[in-house]
Amino acid sequence: MKKNIHKRVVLGVLLSFGGLMVLPSTGHAADSQGGGEAVVINPGGGRLADGSDGIASVFNGAEDLGNGTATVSNTGSDQIFYANTPQWCCGGGGLVLAIGGSAYGEAGAASNESLPSFDSIAVTAVSGSARKINNGVADNSIQALTNTGDGSATIKYEITHGGRLYRVTRVVSYVYPDKYYSESYSVTIPSGNTDPVKLYYGGDAAPGGEDSAYGKFYDVNGRRFFLSLEPNSGIYLGFVETPGNEFDRYFVGDYEAPYEIIAAGQDLPNTVDETPDTDIGVQIQWNFGSTPGTYTRSMTGVSGFVADVDSDVNSLPATGMNLNLALAGLATGMLGAIVFAASRSTRRFA
Repeated sequence: MKKNIHKRVVLGVLLSFGGLMVLPSTGHAADSQGGGEAVVINPGGGRLADGSDGIASVFNGAEDLGNGTATVSNTGSDQIFYANTPQWCCGGGGLVLAIGGSAYGEAGAASNESLPSFDSIAVTAVSGSARKINNGVADNSIQALTNTGDGSATIKYEITHGGRLYRVTRVVSYVYPDKYYSESYSVTIPSGNTDPVKLYYGGDAAPGGEDSAYGKFYDVNGRRFFLSLEPNSGIYLGFVETPGNEFDRYFVGDYEAPYEIIAAGQDLPNTVDETPDTDIGVQIQWNFGSTPGTYTRSMTGVSGFVADVDSDVNSLPATGMNLNLALAGLATGMLGAIVFAASRSTRRFA
């Protein structure tokens, strides 16, 4: 496994007098941001220590883009600000599209493995509290945006491979002041394709702004939760399945372990490592096959304080909260609960 020379002295997050300082990270390959804009939803949120102002979510940000106290960790990365802490570390988190043995992306595995970038990334629609930020802006401009509330954004990723155009259309929806957001991915495989197409999402997690955490898996009323948890802050970061849109593969554990797998377009190992003080990463994968067409999947991204186990479990209906939002012609699912338990083992699930 190749060592990530970009990553560690420490996360570079220092807590002092209730404030947060993020030290600049070193440069990475695939730092193009796809030439596209960033977008932030609920930009005035994510700042209160008790989490009552929800999460502020950045997508396709430039490195060091922030809200004055927390920043995007790597260009092209997503970021979540919650309780005045960032939830993605160093190489960041983002999506990677694999076409056969070739993979494309901006952050996370793409940065670590020096993958080619997408040809273009464009924020094609915003509504509510969502705001666009110009390509390459890497400052505290979010700090000046105090608006909070519901919001949504549509982001289009395109890559030409083998002379054919592949597209991922991503729709993100947020309801204030929830600690989760819904995502829908529409993947278009062009005519003439014969390669298997896979979409990965995730990267180098830092729940509560801490680099070391441990993985957790839950199956509650038939919905699987994959998350990283930092026990001191009690903050988690992870993904929840939408009924009917289950992940084909998943991984929670040492952040770097799946990166070469992703770069080669192979399958995640379906492993959740619950060992404390792991340099944690979270990844999910969907497989779309090789048949040309457009395929849609959805999920929920979550970050928040760990809540009471019994009340969380008992509040989940058998199929979860399933709100259909007609947004850019795509459907998204929503969920608002998470659970916590402590363990020290590595678990593997079929």
